[in-house]
Amino acid sequence: MFFLMSYMSFQACEAAGLTGIVAVLFCGITQAHYTYNNLSVESKLRTKQLFELMNFLAENFVFLYIGVAVFTFHSQKWNPLFILAALISIFIARFFNIYPLSLLLNLGRKNKITRPFMHMMMFSGLRGAIAFALAIRNTSTESRQLMVSATMMIVIITVILGGGLTTPMLGWLQIRVGVEEEKEMTSFAGPAGKGKWQRQYSTMENMRDDAQPQMGSGQESEQRKRDKAYLVGKWHNFDVRILKPLLTHSRPTLMETLPACCLPITRLLTTEEQLLEGRSHIEEDSDTDMIIDHRELSIGEGTSNNTSAASTPQPGFQQVEIHNPTNQTFQLEVNFDSGGALQPRNMCINIPGPPGDRVIWICSVNSQTNENLKTLQGDLFASYSSKIRPVINQLEPLQLDVSFYLSSVNEVNEVKEKMVTTGYLELSWTDELLKWTPADYNNTEVIFVPQNDVWKPDLVLKNGFKKFEELGGSFYYLYIDYEGSVIWMPFSVFESRCSMNIFNFPFDIQSCDIKFVTWSHFAEQIEITKSSKGINFYEYEENAVWDILDTTSEIKKEGRESEVKFTFKLRRKSQYYVMNIILPVIFLGYLNILVFVIPADAGEKMSFSVTVFLSFAVFLTIISTLLPTSSENIPVLAMYLVIQLVNGVFALVITAFQLRLRHRDDSEEVSGIWVKAIRFQQKLRCKKMNTVIVKPFDSNSNIDDLKSKPKTDENPDLTFGWNHVASTIDFFAFWSFLITNIIITIAMFSVAAS
Repeated sequence: MFFLMSYMSFQACEAAGLTGIVAVLFCGITQAHYTYNNLSVESKLRTKQLFELMNFLAENFVFLYIGVAVFTFHSQKWNPLFILAALISIFIARFFNIYPLSLLLNLGRKNKITRPFMHMMMFSGLRGAIAFALAIRNTSTESRQLMVSATMMIVIITVILGGGLTTPMLGWLQIRVGVEEEKEMTSFAGPAGKGKWQRQYSTMENMRDDAQPQMGSGQESEQRKRDKAYLVGKWHNFDVRILKPLLTHSRPTLMETLPACCLPITRLLTTEEQLLEGRSHIEEDSDTDMIIDHRELSIGEGTSNNTSAASTPQPGFQQVEIHNPTNQTFQLEVNFDSGGALQPRNMCINIPGPPGDRVIWICSVNSQTNENLKTLQGDLFASYSSKIRPVINQLEPLQLDVSFYLSSVNEVNEVKEKMVTTGYLELSWTDELLKWTPADYNNTEVIFVPQNDVWKPDLVLKNGFKKFEELGGSFYYLYIDYEGSVIWMPFSVFESRCSMNIFNFPFDIQSCDIKFVTWSHFAEQIEITKSSKGINFYEYEENAVWDILDTTSEIKKEGRESEVKFTFKLRRKSQYYVMNIILPVIFLGYLNILVFVIPADAGEKMSFSVTVFLSFAVFLTIISTLLPTSSENIPVLAMYLVIQLVNGVFALVITAFQLRLRHRDDSEEVSGIWVKAIRFQQKLRCKKMNTVIVKPFDSNSNIDDLKSKPKTDENPDLTFGWNHVASTIDFFAFWSFLITNIIITIAMFSVAAS
């Protein structure tokens, strides 16, 4: 409905031949004042974000379209003199529009539009997107084409000059930049329910740095209300008292603003949301609840004087008189305890409104005074010692419940074998020396005491990386209830030792422990028990390198020592290492094999091999800083890098040896082992070599003797050259390196990922 109202107002005006843009503008103003307040907080946020996004996209599209149209629009007629005259005429028209209208609006009101604001409105106005949209509708004649061209140029000039100089102009005119939201202030006065509603506005005069000093909020709003024009003030009162309660869920309701004779009708027009609105909306949208403390209750029969309630009521049942916002009086009988509090505690009673309805609730919430807490703490700590274990029977152990709340895993250092975490412990135990009866202290059930004033366990980090340190600090407070239950939550950064195995890096999973132990007390004195909460997460922020797979907690007793151990199972996030280390190394390894594809006669074989080897060496230097350094468990990835480097060395040596053989003198005969290798390679490739033999012509020879004959053992005159030897070396080296590389890659990473 929110979007449909805007769209329907635009379509209705377009159908009637009116300006739909102005209709949408006024529709938006109306909806912002009424409809917007009926949305939930989430809907308000999403609606605002959606409209801001639509405004941003539409505004950029319009000016982008204008800029493109300058170069792509063909029907253009340019006349610089006309453009200059039009620009001057626009500024003259704006001058006679801005200043006279501003002076006219300032008549009859004290809160005037200042001259800097007039100058700013004159300088930075609308850019002419609507004018361009109207001008581009019809470009059939030369005069219309001239108008389109002039409009585009004026828009571009004003956008560049006016938009670019807006911020410097604001600073020069000393106008503060920002948006001040409209605030509404409502006060409810008097038991009769006669309310006084005041609205506070951001004014142009107050946005200057040299504005006069601010008055008090109530005095200021009253002064501003008197400064309003007569009709504006009347409309404001009508809007706040009639329209907003009728169209929105804001307070005050019609039941509070209209006379009592209209109560049956106003009750029907008042929603439950308006009646249940909380006190949090008092300053947001004129919503008030009737909150009554004991000083507003009239105690005694027939009295209407509220001052008698300031004293502590007598115990037992008393008559209480109260007025509701509709000026109705009710007699209630409530029960007070010896401390002057209502019984039962947190009691709620409803007062009838109009006949047949119950609309007003009065709840008693008992609160403790400062004197109650001083008396309680004085009684508790008169003979209390924080150095004595708080159990009456010192032969019995104190049960200590321990749980851990993790906020973040800050660091896992493989070299130092250290894990750094941030979190807090929740320690709870029963202090048998800190118990009291709540009724004796005005129903005080909970107190908060500095940790140094109360006994606390000497719990320390057993596998810490530094010396023992006390948990918490002097600014920590302990929660203590009337049954003696104590809760202590010391927050800290814990540095603990963690034995790590990085053999499967970067696919490794580590198990790190945080161990706490009571250092000075034995298990017979403090028995650590396993908490049902175990390990929890408090506003946990994920680590960029590690994921937490599992957490466990365990209680261990070794001899007379009681210990709690929290175990974190961590898995390294391998995506970064795969993309930046593993894949480049694999690609370089296979690139190294391609040296055996280049022919020996190409002249670039050796330079390619050396280049690949140097690239591999440089890359290893770069990624060596990313690998964990440990001599106990060498990572599989480090072994793989060394193997690839060795393969590069072998490829370089084989290439050098191959080129040496290739450039031997052709007069040197290929030895028998090379011949066998060449023939074996030909058999693997299913290839027979035909060699043309040139002999002197013999007239007795037939034509078959002159044909090409395959090279065989029976044809000893056929010989192989050193180029054949080089080609054979390339063949065997290529397939050997390729198969070896595949096997090593699969084996290494299968082991690492297992």
